[in-house]
Amino acid sequence: VSLVRREFIDAARLAGYSNARIIASELFPNVLPVIVIATSTTIGWMILETAGLSFLGLGAQPPQADLGSMLGEGRRQLFTAPHVSIIPGLMIFALVMSINLMGDGVRDVLDPRLKSGALGRPSARTEVAGNRAKETATAGETAEAATEAETVLDVRGLATEFRVGAEVYRAVGGVDFALRAEECLGLVGESGSGKSVTAMSLLGLVPTPPGRIVGGRVAYRDQDLLDVSYARLRQLRGGTFACVFQDPLSTLHPLFTVGDQIVEVIRAHQPLGHAKAHAMAVELLKLVHMPNAERRMDAYPHELSGGMRQRVCIAMALANDPEILIADEPTTALDVTVQAQMLKLLNRLRADRKATVLFITHDFGVVSEICDRVAVMYAGRIVEIGPAEAVLAEPAHPYTRKLIDCVPVLGESRRRLDAIPGLPPPVNRLPAGCAFAERCPRARAECRADDVALAPLGDGRSVRCLFPLVSGGAELG
Repeated sequence: VSLVRREFIDAARLAGYSNARIIASELFPNVLPVIVIATSTTIGWMILETAGLSFLGLGAQPPQADLGSMLGEGRRQLFTAPHVSIIPGLMIFALVMSINLMGDGVRDVLDPRLKSGALGRPSARTEVAGNRAKETATAGETAEAATEAETVLDVRGLATEFRVGAEVYRAVGGVDFALRAEECLGLVGESGSGKSVTAMSLLGLVPTPPGRIVGGRVAYRDQDLLDVSYARLRQLRGGTFACVFQDPLSTLHPLFTVGDQIVEVIRAHQPLGHAKAHAMAVELLKLVHMPNAERRMDAYPHELSGGMRQRVCIAMALANDPEILIADEPTTALDVTVQAQMLKLLNRLRADRKATVLFITHDFGVVSEICDRVAVMYAGRIVEIGPAEAVLAEPAHPYTRKLIDCVPVLGESRRRLDAIPGLPPPVNRLPAGCAFAERCPRARAECRADDVALAPLGDGRSVRCLFPLVSGGAELG
């Protein structure tokens, strides 16, 4: 019943599958592990119940042999011949445990996530410690000028990989940036550039396996979030750090009212009773301009529009006054009118709550609305970072220029919308030099020779390019 409303079932329906095929190919493989566990557990209980009845003299009778009756007869000789009762007891234990363990093994084989341990580990923070010395030595290469006093989150050399068989996908290949107090940093790039993986890596949310964080440092108030305990990380999630994701329908639980879900977030971090948490949840819905907030508390996610659901997600993110808010394309699934409302709401709430925002998007129009600074990502690395106004007015990296040229401008119907030729390189086969070289109109031989570092341009700007479009009046290199 819970699986039938999942997105992959809808996708199968859209693909034209019949009901019988959906049951056989989509539903049954997902419920089979549960059936196996239920069966093995039931068999174990049957053995215990049969042995218990025989132990009480209500089961098999002599001369028929039975472990339960043997255990019952042996208890009379417990002190003179203890092995008579111990051996049948051990056999019952071994038999039941073997059946249950066999069921677990079959379940793991049928579910590749359980077989690999993907559902048993809370985070991907497994290989960071061994690379700490190397990252510390290279951490100062970035050109950001934020001081410790104004830096809330300092990310240095963050690297995340996904290992699938023999292939290694370097989704994030050494990212450096700093979040300053009460600013909004926009993280921009095409789909697949590593924006969302970067955001998930900050709080250890990368699914593992196959993902794992292999290097870097995420410093928050003298703590490295990649080294803190899981208990401490749980305290920070939903409290100090909060997230708003792209699709609110998938984010919200379909079987609970939105009010219950907001109350749960509040009580997870604050010692409040249900009544006070409920009142606080209503105020949060009013804060995000939810119409009829009291009545909406009893609504289920499917009863709300897309804009209302996103308001609920924003209210949940603000429930515990987070210091850092990560917004992962929160307006992409909304229509243009609601998108504009959400942007204004986020911008106002950021100012009122004095929060720091990491806003992930692929739309430079959104960046111009709410971001103070912008970092452009390509193939898992930041290729340009600086004040939003300066980057939008004079982009230094050719990739940034191409992205801006793709954005239509209202009132300029004759303006040509440029397209970026080609496709981003696969992150499991990145080239030796600049990853954008094959698509760049300014690429030269030296661009393909060696790795290109993120170099300062002045005025808080940096660019990963040997021949940037702007560099104080002259090209670098």
